[in-house]
Amino acid sequence: MSNDSSTTPHRHQLYYVETIVYQVDNILFRVPSRYFHEKSEGFSGASQISATTDEGSSDDKPVKLFLPQGATAEDFLQLVRVIYPLTVGLPPPSDLSRTEWISVLKLATAWVFGDIRKLAITKLSNLHGALDSNGESLLWIDLGRRYSVKAWVLEGLKGLAATNSTTLLPLEKLESIGSDTAMRLLYIRNQQLLNKMKNPRLCGKAREEISMPGYSYGSCNTCGCPRVDHPLKAETEATSVEVIFKDELAAVE
Repeated sequence: MSNDSSTTPHRHQLYYVETIVYQVDNILFRVPSRYFHEKSEGFSGASQISATTDEGSSDDKPVKLFLPQGATAEDFLQLVRVIYPLTVGLPPPSDLSRTEWISVLKLATAWVFGDIRKLAITKLSNLHGALDSNGESLLWIDLGRRYSVKAWVLEGLKGLAATNSTTLLPLEKLESIGSDTAMRLLYIRNQQLLNKMKNPRLCGKAREEISMPGYSYGSCNTCGCPRVDHPLKAETEATSVEVIFKDELAAVE
């Protein structure tokens, strides 16, 4: 190790971590300030210690942080759990629950942490439950609408539109997604049921798919029904979630 005292010491680019003290409700957090300053498009003004008042320098002089509507100190805690390792180039925590990642997404969206928002969406997409559950479908519609994630809205709507669902949605749940959405879903389900009533054994494939290699001539290898009994692709697409909800899906992202 060199003992050359003529060389002026300099701060390591990554491992010299400056911090700032935030007060969220009645809880104090000392967090890395660089990530807040560099990675949030909407946070920079509150991410550095004040040169005039010293605000943010200590527990006695914290920056009083006002959270977005509906957010809590617990949400902020989950965001900090992600920011700490990312500040020094470490991977994010692997033990956050779905509820905790929703907290991260909530604040990352509000404060425009683009990288963390993408990370939270990826983590939540990998954690979602089976969409054969109406409750799961409702959850992803709600989250997708709230945080502008088109894939979640689409998957949730498809889950509710599926005629193989074994349970009916309670009236209050239908009201929670809006009357317009409920009516469109009912329309899709009715059209699917009408197609099945023509031949209950139909598997749901379009007529054009049955002419593809791998199917026997004249009938479907999946359900055994004649090819002509299957609806045309244009007929199934006309009542698809993508078409019936195209305006909403286009507006989400």
